[in-house]
Amino acid sequence: MGVIVEKFADDRGIVWPESVAPYQVHLISLKEDEKAEKVYQELLDAGIEVLYDDREDVAAGAKFADADLIGIPVRLLVVASLEIRSSLKNGLKKNLN
Repeated sequence: MGVIVEKFADDRGIVWPESVAPYQVHLISLKEDEKAEKVYQELLDAGIEVLYDDREDVAAGAKFADADLIGIPVRLLVVASLEIRSSLKNGLKKNLN
């Protein structure tokens, strides 16, 4: 584990390789808990391991900083203005409908 952390960490945290990541998806809700809960349940039903950040008392920037530290390779954001947007840690972005 230490070798993986040394190889894949930077000053903002770690980016886990998909093969050893503790979760497959990091789901972050930004004041859209009902939609996020639906996405969360669909991911679980599909057998996808999800870390779900539904904290209401934490600002979006803090959630993003925590997500960078945790380093799950796929991050899904549920926000009102963008619907659902997936951002991969390598900078690629893809809209999900």
